[in-house]
Amino acid sequence: MPRTALPLGTWGKISARKQPSGKWRAHARFRAFDGRTTPVNRFGDTKGKAETKLREELRRRVSEMDVLSGDTSVTVFAQHWLDSVEEEARIRGQSLDQYKSYTRRLVVPALGELKMREVTVQHCEKFLRSQVADGKGYSRAAICTVVLGGIMQYGVRQRAILSNPVRDAAKVPAKKPTPVRALTVDQVHAVRAAVAVWVRRRGKAGPKPSHNLVDLVEIMLGTGLRIGEVLGLRWEDVDLKAAIPTVSVEGTLVKRSGHALERQPFPKSDDSRRAVILPGFVVDVLMDRMVASPLENPINAVFVNRKGSWLAPSGMNKDFRDALDHAGLERSWIKPHVLRKTVATVVSKAVDDEHASRQLGHSNVKVTRKHYIERIHLAPDVRAALDVLAPSGLSSGSPLD
Repeated sequence: MPRTALPLGTWGKISARKQPSGKWRAHARFRAFDGRTTPVNRFGDTKGKAETKLREELRRRVSEMDVLSGDTSVTVFAQHWLDSVEEEARIRGQSLDQYKSYTRRLVVPALGELKMREVTVQHCEKFLRSQVADGKGYSRAAICTVVLGGIMQYGVRQRAILSNPVRDAAKVPAKKPTPVRALTVDQVHAVRAAVAVWVRRRGKAGPKPSHNLVDLVEIMLGTGLRIGEVLGLRWEDVDLKAAIPTVSVEGTLVKRSGHALERQPFPKSDDSRRAVILPGFVVDVLMDRMVASPLENPINAVFVNRKGSWLAPSGMNKDFRDALDHAGLERSWIKPHVLRKTVATVVSKAVDDEHASRQLGHSNVKVTRKHYIERIHLAPDVRAALDVLAPSGLSSGSPLD
């Protein structure tokens, strides 16, 4: 009967025998990752020393093999999965940073000590449900589902486990979407005024005030671009001389963990790469900026800070909040991104949802409808039909006859 093959990365029984020279020889059979089984020997002055040396050698060979199995911890597998995602460049840098953060902060503390073969559907369900326990973690649970699912699927690929338990886990119920709110025309004017007053007031206490925030608000209102897309515009992306002036969205600003702010040479998605036709008030803003633009602008940016580098979205967000606070406006929901929703709502009412979706650079009009267009649930005007129910009585020929 043939001898049963050892599992990969393991060894058989260790035996020791004293040699004619007086040394002890410890011996074992070791099966490497390529499936080959070879004898391994180590010598020592005593039986114990020989066996210790042999075990150290066998463990060294296992570590060099980097064998992953069902007995490997979730923590180790998670790191291997992240390494594979990074090497294969399947996702963008910001998403990778997010995956790393969620793995380190949430997945590993909860499940890291378990062996891969020990992770059950129940483990996964309990972990994912815990992410929404405070009622605010639906998006967190969704990302954790992707991360944990990726780790487990990597385990399937490495033949450490037979199936992915996340796939069989009950889905975390999606949070009921918050109704979209867009600015009214009066609110748009109020935001404009608040920003203008804040910029003038700020200039009294420091250097000459910058019109960056004022111009940012105008361009976002006239295009629907994301804040990172606006601040990532270069003058080569702007065409004001054409019969129909446009800006081309060819990139966006990103800030990755441990990296400086940089311009990513492509937008958020393939559909985000687009040319946007400019209304007159945005053309005026860009013409004024072009005239005032410093001659030495090494990055050729439409928006540049005092050091000649990209203007940070985080700084503009803070300035926007400060301006609303100073004016006493509600800033719990009025944020730069609501300007984008306002554009979508205005275009949807004036034209249709499809044009609003294309203006914003969405791949699917359903996304625009669900998250960007404010809906007013007004019943149809049926007063004429209901007049037949008036107290004076039913008229002849009414629908009730």
